[in-house]
Amino acid sequence: MSFEISELAQTFAPWSISKSELAETCPKQFEYKYIMKAPEDVVPSANRVGTAAHRVLELRLGGMSAKDAKKQALEEHPLTDTEGDDLRALEDAIDAFLKKFEKFCAANGVVKLLLEQKWGVDANGEACDFFDKEKVFFRGVIDLGVITASNDLIVIDHKSGVAKDIDKNQKFKRQLNSYAVMGLAHVKDLAGARGAINFLQGPEDKRIQWLDYVSADRISTVIRPWLFAYISFCAESLKKVPYVAKPKAKWPCSYCSFRPSCSAYQEMLRGAEI
Repeated sequence: MSFEISELAQTFAPWSISKSELAETCPKQFEYKYIMKAPEDVVPSANRVGTAAHRVLELRLGGMSAKDAKKQALEEHPLTDTEGDDLRALEDAIDAFLKKFEKFCAANGVVKLLLEQKWGVDANGEACDFFDKEKVFFRGVIDLGVITASNDLIVIDHKSGVAKDIDKNQKFKRQLNSYAVMGLAHVKDLAGARGAINFLQGPEDKRIQWLDYVSADRISTVIRPWLFAYISFCAESLKKVPYVAKPKAKWPCSYCSFRPSCSAYQEMLRGAEI
C-alpha cells in the first residue's frame, strides 16, 4: 500500500512521533536537534530522573534485582543527590507496577516479551530495520510490549510524571497508535493491538491508563493512513525558513535542552525581568 507523503516529510525522514510533534510545536528546536544536531546545552532534571527510572524498569523487567538494577542505572545515568531522592520516591511505584505486570501476563497468556524493541517501517508501511537509512520512514522504540496467545500486541509506555487522563491527551494517543502501526508491520498475522501508559506518580488506581483495543483491520485502514498524513502535516511547519521559535515560560520550553542557545527564549527571559 502506498501513501501520500509530502516532499518535506520525505526530506526529513526518518520520523518518530516525538520528532513529528516537535516539528509542529517548535521548528527552531527541531532545527537544533535534527538539522544542526547541536549538543544539548542543558538537560532538565526531570528528564534525567525519568531516564534513570526508565532504565531501572527495563533492567528489572529483564530479571535483574532491584539493587543491581538501580546500581547499573545510576552508573549509566548519574544523578545529583536531589535527583537521587526523586528516583527513590519512584521505587514503590516501580515495585507496584512489576507486581501488576506479572499478574497481567499470567491472565492474558503472554507468549513473548518485548523490551526496548526498535521497529521501523518504510514509506509503504512495511517492516524494515530501525537503522536502515535507505528504507526507514518512521521508527520507534517500544518500552515494554508483549504478544499474547491470541496474537495481540500489548504495548505499555513508561512515564515518570503524574498520571494524566490519556483519553483527553492526543499526545499519548498518537504515541500508542504509532506502536500499533509498527506492530502491524512486524508481528506476523497480528490480530490487534492495545496500548497503555504506565505513570509512576499520582493515585495508584490512575497510574496505568489504557486505550481501547484496535483490530488489525482498523490499524490498516484507519490508523496507518492517519499516521502518514499526520507526519506530512507536521512536516509542513518546516516550510518557512529561517525557523522561528515561539518561547513560552513553561511547556514546551521547560523541557527544551537548547534554551541557552535560543535567542528568542533568552529575549523572553529578559522581558520577564523588566
